[in-house]
Amino acid sequence: PLCSRTGTNKGGLSDSVYNSGWKDLSKEVHHHVIDSLRKDHDIESIDYGGCYGDPLMHPKVLELLQYGEGIYQEVQTNASLQTDKFWKSVAKIDKLRMWFHLDGLEDTNHIYRRYTDWSKIERNAKTFLDAGGKGSWVFIVFKHNEHQVDEARELSKKWGFDEFIIKKTSRKFENGKHKTSVQVRTPHGLEKRGTFYISCEDKIYPCCVLGKEGFKNNHIDRIQDKVFDYIDYDITINPDNNKFNDLVQKYNDREQIYRLNWQE
Repeated sequence: PLCSRTGTNKGGLSDSVYNSGWKDLSKEVHHHVIDSLRKDHDIESIDYGGCYGDPLMHPKVLELLQYGEGIYQEVQTNASLQTDKFWKSVAKIDKLRMWFHLDGLEDTNHIYRRYTDWSKIERNAKTFLDAGGKGSWVFIVFKHNEHQVDEARELSKKWGFDEFIIKKTSRKFENGKHKTSVQVRTPHGLEKRGTFYISCEDKIYPCCVLGKEGFKNNHIDRIQDKVFDYIDYDITINPDNNKFNDLVQKYNDREQIYRLNWQE
């Protein structure tokens, strides 16, 4: 109910997501980016986020993650997807961490994580962790779940998580007594040179907040209009004529422009 991707259309999708259609990052572009990162960049990590949808919905997600093995990879998920076979396989990928976004327990998690199945989440988490996977439980504190933080932390240890993270939200719910991580206003990709967002449309942006022009309408209170004047919304990564490295350099050259306009 508080996410710009959630709405009243089929599957619980918002108008902006439903009308834009079903899209998946192509395997060819993914592999091209990975190859470029390995060859020409000192890469620290890859984060598979959920700006458009849960990464585990990608039809070739296991193949993509296996291709990136050896690079530190993080996957953000509501964990209510996939099969036991998938979770056992992904647990064996070297240097991969799964971030389970569980905002409450069985009676509250679904309030924000819409259309999820707690029993399946529990089975998936245990299957992954028992198979040797590394996982973090990420808990957004809302008024409706703040009384469950301590219980969730203990449950995370019981299931086998090695990290329990409490996050703060700005989405109109009160934050309670629990200490939370500090939110910053600067877009992720502008905090550190060399961080970029690759969208499900095979496009590259300075960060996930600025990715896709539809975000401008959904987050108008947080985004400065001038920033969008410098985003190439029509350029798609192509291994043949729009190589990843060339597009990265273009954004690097504009970095100071993004910073100045965002801070105005």
